[in-house]
Amino acid sequence: GRDDLAVLPFPHANFHLPEVVGNARAYELTGNGTDAAIVDAFLGALLANHSYATGGSNSGECWQAPRDLGNFLSTQTEESCTQYNVLKISR
Repeated sequence: GRDDLAVLPFPHANFHLPEVVGNARAYELTGNGTDAAIVDAFLGALLANHSYATGGSNSGECWQAPRDLGNFLSTQTEESCTQYNVLKISR
């Protein structure tokens, strides 16, 4: 699938993660297929191209280019607030 996480106009993880959490919750409540497709596409891109082995997915709360995580290892990698939201989506 297509992976546009790093080219979002504002690729800040905690800006977009709550939107996807909302889609996941909407799917749980309504069974809306569009919400399910959004969550599946997002989680697929995140897990395939933006995740460290430990489960983190960003540096400084921003997504980088797909499969470019090694260039962004720092003290700002894998902030727990973003991972909390990812866990809510993955359930």
